[in-house]
Amino acid sequence: MPPISLSYVRPAGDALQWLTLYTAAPMPGFGTASVFGALLGACAASLAMGRFRISTFSGTDDTLRNLFGAALMGSAA
Repeated sequence: MPPISLSYVRPAGDALQWLTLYTAAPMPGFGTASVFGALLGACAASLAMGRFRISTFSGTDDTLRNLFGAALMGSAA
């Protein structure tokens, strides 16, 4: 098999599918493992540097505005 480039589009979909079917699915492949590895590596690096934080919206009105925009984006397709 010739070498191919690494992408996160298909592996991210495969990772979501594996999470929903992990009891019936075989061990994840390289692409799925790379998605989980990138997420765990970023989390470990931010914890090690002391820069980990969880951010939220600034207020209720901001949350509602973003939810409304997301609903509009979902209905436009």
